[in-house]
Amino acid sequence: LGLQLNGIGWAEIWESLPTSPAYYLLVAIAYLNLPFADTLIYRKLWGQVPFASLFAACMRKRIYNSALVGYSGEVFLMIWARSRVGRPDRELAHDIKDINILSGIVSNCVTAALIIYLLFRGTFWEAAGTGFAIWAVITVFIAAMTPVGFLFRRHFMVLSAGLALVVLGIHTLRFALGQASLLGQWLVELPDLGIGALISLLTVQMLVARIPFVPNRDLLFISVAIAMTGSLDLPRAEVAGILITTGALYQVLHLVVIVATTLGGVAMKQREVEAAEEILEREARE
Repeated sequence: LGLQLNGIGWAEIWESLPTSPAYYLLVAIAYLNLPFADTLIYRKLWGQVPFASLFAACMRKRIYNSALVGYSGEVFLMIWARSRVGRPDRELAHDIKDINILSGIVSNCVTAALIIYLLFRGTFWEAAGTGFAIWAVITVFIAAMTPVGFLFRRHFMVLSAGLALVVLGIHTLRFALGQASLLGQWLVELPDLGIGALISLLTVQMLVARIPFVPNRDLLFISVAIAMTGSLDLPRAEVAGILITTGALYQVLHLVVIVATTLGGVAMKQREVEAAEEILEREARE
């Protein structure tokens, strides 16, 4: 990525950095979108957990998945829930697994639809390369098997049909809002680009997001997108500027969230200790 940016020219990238307030608002919406939707879903399943505490956990889950390795966020959430949700580990694991499956169904189906649309844009496939094209075909195949998987869902899912539909609905709204905010960021800063080029870029982002066990997908997407700008007929410096700004903002937000939730957790434990001490003192006096 550093070599790519150096080849473009740092001065040109600096001049192309986003300046519109609407762009930064859309970045904030895109960042908060996933943890808020996750909080609504897990709150419905684990109703006794305080909303603020669960939202903080879902924020950290998002950070682990995007900045570290895919699915590390689910491991963190499982560990977090074991001491806060009064349910057996097996049920917690099934809840997290089922919600992940339903989220994957939504993203795979939308990504597959965009891939099929881009079949008519030959430049995208020339830019994608063999490895990326193979991953795109795998994504389409998985999406095509979704109806079959839904018929046999009882063999690998424990959520009831009603709950599954609710979760699927929340994920669909979350996914639509997330992709709309992403497109909005690019349209605000790159208004002269055609919608077809932006959809190609959006498809690249969605494909990268579906690659499992990859460290720091945000930086990977920036690198892949910049490499494909020439073949997609996109302005390289402008695209690099907006993607680098978004990536940098995400890293700053990650740090802020980690610090805030850590301090909040320490303060909460301190209050619990003080409350326990008060109870012990009261019992001793009695």
